[in-house]
Amino acid sequence: MPGIREVAQRAGVSVATASRVFNQTAPVSPELTERVLQAARELGYSPARSRLGASPGKTIGLCVPNVSQHPFFADVVRGVEDVCSSAGYTVILCNTDRFAQKERTYLHMLRHRRVAGLVIIPVSGQGDHIRAILGEEFPIVLVDRRLEDLDAPAVLIDNVATVRRAVEYLLGLGHRRIGFIIGEPDLPMVQDRCRGYQEALQAHGLEPDPRLLAMGVFAAEWGYEATVQFFSRPDPPTAILSGSLSLTQGTLLALQDLNLRIPEDVSVLAFDDIVWFRLLQPPLTAIAQPAYRMGSVATEILLAMLETGEPPREKTLFLETQFRLRQSCAAPALEKEVSADLGRR
Repeated sequence: MPGIREVAQRAGVSVATASRVFNQTAPVSPELTERVLQAARELGYSPARSRLGASPGKTIGLCVPNVSQHPFFADVVRGVEDVCSSAGYTVILCNTDRFAQKERTYLHMLRHRRVAGLVIIPVSGQGDHIRAILGEEFPIVLVDRRLEDLDAPAVLIDNVATVRRAVEYLLGLGHRRIGFIIGEPDLPMVQDRCRGYQEALQAHGLEPDPRLLAMGVFAAEWGYEATVQFFSRPDPPTAILSGSLSLTQGTLLALQDLNLRIPEDVSVLAFDDIVWFRLLQPPLTAIAQPAYRMGSVATEILLAMLETGEPPREKTLFLETQFRLRQSCAAPALEKEVSADLGRR
């Protein structure tokens, strides 16, 4: 029967490091943790159950893409922590940085630490590895992103309806060429938002122009690049719907570099609403997501599952978004000119 020395030797770490991984006596980097856990799996080593506790304690795992990158993730974390604190639970926070391997490493670590359950914003649109690592019966609640191959409760916004409403608002102002900048096309959330965008245009008799649908990554660099691409064409959009805070940052910088005015030259409507949107000139029209409530509601669902041993009746719960209408959206320039001409007659 292999022991901890054999595990440490195979992982290329000291016995002390391997011991810290299994006994949680001190922090160990995700990379070293994964090496130790992988070596344990290969050797069939399992640490003494008495050291890990006879049953899961009052601790849950929380995996998010990057808590420092986006206020949305920070608000989700706060919602989770507040509910856990009130219920006497603690939280192990794991930043996956949108890397699938890092997510796997953390899932293995959480399994070995015997957390009671998991709240997760998944890295990708695939979730089969989550069950493979944690087991079929492990309590999991998804936030922000549904996964077709993972049967677990999810707390979401209605991305189709939200984007449809945003596009209809811009159409109502007279826009017909509406650019949509969004992230990774493999994410079900992105697919839903694209569907809402296309449905709104088609409902108004407009065929979606694939050149105005810019799918890439959720990063400011992509927001910048996509915006520049829009305005390098002879028929640029008169309005832009930006799919996240980071994309909006890139879009605003690109418009500044291109000397384009908001909303005189192009209207801008952004996903996610933060304080400094109100301080811009003009203040930015935005879609506010209930991030804090998504985290708190997901945790309430998870704790109820732990108490009853039963999943919720409704597997998918949609929370409402809010539209914050400000001054960054207006009628397109041509519409303004026509209105002005009519007013002079």
